[in-house]
Amino acid sequence: MREETPVAAVDSPHEAMPSEGPVGSQPIAGRPRRFLLLALLAALAVVAVVVVVGALLRTNDTHTPQYSLEQMANAARNKDWDGVQKYIDVDAVTSTFVDAAISNAFGADTSGTVGADSAMKPKAIQQIKDSLKRRVEDTSGVGTGDLSGVLYVDKPTSVTYVSEDEALVTVEVPVSAGGTRDIRLRMKRTDDHWRIAAFENAAELLDLPF
Repeated sequence: MREETPVAAVDSPHEAMPSEGPVGSQPIAGRPRRFLLLALLAALAVVAVVVVVGALLRTNDTHTPQYSLEQMANAARNKDWDGVQKYIDVDAVTSTFVDAAISNAFGADTSGTVGADSAMKPKAIQQIKDSLKRRVEDTSGVGTGDLSGVLYVDKPTSVTYVSEDEALVTVEVPVSAGGTRDIRLRMKRTDDHWRIAAFENAAELLDLPF
């Protein structure tokens, strides 16, 4: 028998070969991801800036005489006497009124003011403080006295800064006789808030009750 010799397989020159294509024509899979990551980082940076700026503005707003008046008014409406005293130096304010009353009573003659001051002043100060405390704790959340109405005013009509830590603030309060009166307050910065230290026009307000 004739033996058939196996023929070795020869690849055809026409057989398709995988094409690598032109250099640089393949899409870069990582490029879209990098673009999204950069966009996300940029957005987060913008949000961070907005948050920081907003926080700074809020901090600045809470460090103003107006904000302290708002907080004092809220405390007064909630009958929180301790909260009210955070924003008004009751001893200093009442002392101002007593000094003005004593001076008004003796007029130009100051010879008897020393004895009167030592005898009357402590008692008078305590009476005014007790009156203010009753106004806050015993009322329905609104000032019933003329001067005590200051405790419920949350918006000043004017603010003039004397220095970074001191300001002259004018507020308008209704009076029982009708109409309104302007009260000029001297406020001082204390720690992180402002506090009423005196009534600048106390001598003009002696006709008003607490």
